[in-house]
Amino acid sequence: MKRFAVLAVLFCACGGSDRGGGGGDKSFCSIGNLQGIWGIHYLETNGTCGPLPDQRAGAGRPVPYNCTVHSAPISADRCSIEVDASCPTIDGRGMQDWVITMRQTSYTRLEGRGALQITGVCASSYDMTMDKI
Repeated sequence: MKRFAVLAVLFCACGGSDRGGGGGDKSFCSIGNLQGIWGIHYLETNGTCGPLPDQRAGAGRPVPYNCTVHSAPISADRCSIEVDASCPTIDGRGMQDWVITMRQTSYTRLEGRGALQITGVCASSYDMTMDKI
């Protein structure tokens, strides 16, 4: 089902920063205050939507004008975010609904999972990574 647009820009609010480092120290967490260009990789873990192509997103940019973000709370430690959003499919025939949870694991990386449902068409789960380019 590659004809459906992926809501990559939603992840912009949850990219990492460019300060380097990691480990048990969470001082690198800065979800919501990030900059730069980020690459998003999807690995389908189950479902029927199929593979999604890698995408780029700019941290701090607003979500696409045609998407509706229902919620996007950031944790108190600024290390994780959960995004619930809907966007029309690229062909305009339906809606894609996403629930995405991302956790910042270093200055330049976030890891998480996304659940995609396109009503009446498919549903899939994806392991996701977002790396600063």
